[in-house]
Amino acid sequence: MPVCAICDSDVTEYEVQELLTKFSCPRCGNYEASTENGWLPVETSQHRVRLSGWVHEQNAAGEVPSE
Repeated sequence: MPVCAICDSDVTEYEVQELLTKFSCPRCGNYEASTENGWLPVETSQHRVRLSGWVHEQNAAGEVPSE
């Protein structure tokens, strides 16, 4: 099963498109990552918390990956 690129939890939805991978994580929210450039490695728990919080803020502001 695919895992979240931020927190390594199981994702509820996962979709690979041409240059993007879309994630729907119950913990971090909905986001997309470039499959061409990879994803920024999350190396510390503080980085994980900040990145997950940023995704939640973006989702709350209406920024959700399009379908």
